[in-house]
Amino acid sequence: MAKGFDVLHVKSAVKTRNKLDLSRTHLTTMNFGEIVPLFVEETVPGDQISVSANYFSRMAPLVKPTYGKFQFKTVSGFVPYHQIADDADAWLAGKTLWEGSSTHNRQIKVQELARFIALDCGTDHKDIGGQSVTADQDNCDFGYYTSNNTLKWMFLTPYGRFAVKVLNALGYAIPQNMSLQADISSSWPFGSTYLSAYPLLAFFKLYNDYMSQSQRYNISVLSQFLKNVKHGITTTGYVPGTGEITEILYLWDWDI
Repeated sequence: MAKGFDVLHVKSAVKTRNKLDLSRTHLTTMNFGEIVPLFVEETVPGDQISVSANYFSRMAPLVKPTYGKFQFKTVSGFVPYHQIADDADAWLAGKTLWEGSSTHNRQIKVQELARFIALDCGTDHKDIGGQSVTADQDNCDFGYYTSNNTLKWMFLTPYGRFAVKVLNALGYAIPQNMSLQADISSSWPFGSTYLSAYPLLAFFKLYNDYMSQSQRYNISVLSQFLKNVKHGITTTGYVPGTGEITEILYLWDWDI
């Protein structure tokens, strides 16, 4: 007669698998030396994804020849959330406490994205054909409402174009006519909405661990910021009590 574990049967947690077509096309432009995410997919335990990519690139006409070699290189990476936040698994499991502290999602407010683009990635004039051109409604890249609810038109700087390109590739849409005052403008009423910061943190975690210069790793602003976010330590740009990233400029440490 069977006794003990002889009668124990454990069923697989994965009953069925859904086969979904995740095919997509990513059209973008890149400059020399840029690191841009091309395929981003959030997964859960049990997911199996096979990735096969085809690339086509074309050089834009150059004013002067490079007389050098260049390489278009792609790498793949997997960033578990527990490497970004110690309490990530507990929060995703619905637990309210982890090692005696409250769990929090790592999040970012839409208003902070607006502030970053408007104040750190834009300019109200640029040089075109040797002449200084001021941004207006017809030639601007974006607009935003100032603190006195006045609509201001802006151009993206080269740095700003790169930042917006990365944010869009990670799934963050930057709305037009943004307001720096959360929920003030009637045409932009969702400034206080929170978005998950995990895609952005995962991108910089991957860059920092595998692509940054090794002699800068332990002393860079980015390394210290990611460490504080992971362990829930109060720092400029991050609030442990809510898990909110309040200054995403600290992630772009090469510009600080």
